[in-house]
Amino acid sequence: MRKGILSLFCVMLLFLMPGCTSPWELRTIDDTEPYRLYKANDSEGSATNDSNDTMMSIRWTQSSEELNWDLVSIMLEVGDTVYRCSIHTDEACLITQSGEHDNSWETNEILTLLENDVNIVGSSGATIVIRIVYSGELIQGTDSVYVV
Repeated sequence: MRKGILSLFCVMLLFLMPGCTSPWELRTIDDTEPYRLYKANDSEGSATNDSNDTMMSIRWTQSSEELNWDLVSIMLEVGDTVYRCSIHTDEACLITQSGEHDNSWETNEILTLLENDVNIVGSSGATIVIRIVYSGELIQGTDSVYVV
């Protein structure tokens, strides 16, 4: 009898405390909190053993605001190696923008990620894990892309 009551109590907690079951769940969208969601895709070009290939594009599918580049961190992981991406030329991964404002990632803007004199993906292709953080918060979206 005690096991049944304990089990019922645990199930009730799951329904009464939504959002507490997993810290990585996608938040529901409401009017009081900014929301962001992106989708990444392999580029149309083929990966080579060169060090300046176009790897992928990233576009907003939902965003309630533009993101200041000073607060954005984009990291790519291939195997055990992590590469930082930047709109500046000082990182292994270069970000180009389709928007009008260089200081922000605009709503509906498409980003293109390119190798910047570093061979991140060879001619055989690779799975790239993507992490985009804004102001210390992980942005929800495509978690990996196979680039060929």
